[in-house]
Amino acid sequence: MSTIDTLRKLTAAKFTLVVYPDQLAIFRWPPAAVPNALFPLIINNVTFFSLTRTQDEFSLVLPADVELPTDPLGVPPKSEAGWRAFRVQGQVDFSEVGVMAAITIPLAEAGLSIFVVSTFDTDYVLVKEDQLSDAIKALEAAKFTVKKTMQKLGKNSQ
Repeated sequence: MSTIDTLRKLTAAKFTLVVYPDQLAIFRWPPAAVPNALFPLIINNVTFFSLTRTQDEFSLVLPADVELPTDPLGVPPKSEAGWRAFRVQGQVDFSEVGVMAAITIPLAEAGLSIFVVSTFDTDYVLVKEDQLSDAIKALEAAKFTVKKTMQKLGKNSQ
């Protein structure tokens, strides 16, 4: 058995993937765009978001049902909607090796594009919604348990 096959087997047995019902969107602004207008909207109104700012860009992942203010940063963002998220259930310790490889290799072998969001505790793998059933099949074939949840990643219920 190859190293990657062993890795897949160990990882699939240890981690369950949870699929969320929300559709997500990914936004990109130039790096000079200051996101101050977005912070109150995001922090107060959604339960899931990911912000990343580098010297090259400012990226934001949000539930697609969140309405952004019109042109909040003075620069229209590029955007890509129609993503769905798999969350690695439980905490993924920093010493764990190959978790993302074990998840992403079957998706790549199935010809599926992904977008990954990592947090301190866990990882989220996003796939296009129209490829969700193919992604579930690929992950289940790799011996992952995939659970669907009705828990929303989207807007706060306040």
